[in-house]
This record gives sequence, C-alpha cells and structure tokens, in this order.
Amino acid sequence: MNKQGFSLLEVLVAVMIIAIIGSLVGVAVLKEPNRQKVKIAGVQMNTLGMALNHYYLRHGGYPTQEQGLNALVEAPSAEPIPRDYPSEGYLTKRRVPMDPWGKRYVYMVPGRDDSPYEIICYGADGKPGGDAESADISSLDI
Repeated sequence: MNKQGFSLLEVLVAVMIIAIIGSLVGVAVLKEPNRQKVKIAGVQMNTLGMALNHYYLRHGGYPTQEQGLNALVEAPSAEPIPRDYPSEGYLTKRRVPMDPWGKRYVYMVPGRDDSPYEIICYGADGKPGGDAESADISSLDI
C-alpha cells in the first residue's frame, strides 16, 4: 500500500499563499465601501437635482434656501409658496434622502460659480473640507 499525502512544507506554502491572496482581497474590499458611498452620493445628488429642475419648471423658481430640499417632499410654508404643489411631491420616496454617511445634504441658493443652486455632501467626517473619503462632494462636480 502506497500512502500519498502532502508534506508539512507543502501545506505551509499553500496556507501562506492563501493568506497573502486573502489579505490583498481584504484590503481591496475595505477600500471599496467608501468609493461606493461617493458614487451613491453622486447618484442621490443627481436625483435631487432632477427633482429641483422639475420643481423649477413647474413653479418658475427653485426652492429658497429657507425652504430647503424639504420643499421637494412637502409644500413649503415659507414664501414663496408654490401654487398647485403636487400631492405626491417631487421625490418618489416622499422623503429627502440622507447622504451615505447618514447626514443631511447641504442645499445652497445660489450655488457657487453662478449656478442657481448647489447640493453638497461633506463626506465621511460631515465637515467642510477634507480629503479621501472625507472630501466634499458637490453637485457642481458630478
């Protein structure tokens, strides 16, 4: 009877290769959620931008800064109060989404660079400025 198997050295080499591959994949996976959150923020800001443009077309102006993004889900009570506000609002979920880090989007009227509005997400730290996953994301940049 001939018994064949793996030597201890072969098993150790295989385990080391698996550990190296696992660590490389693990690092890549850990970086990916932050990149996905930046992409999600961009998609949400595009959606908010489309809703704001629909609001503008229907009412002749964007919501004021005081009215904020909430004007997309319920009729504003502050002037100028739009006539014929649609009962379903302008967002399908009937709520303004939070950014991917669970914070509110910042709405500015007017926006920078002579834009009529700007939507800003302050990134992971929730504060102006920063870099990497804490960098600001602006509707003007997407």
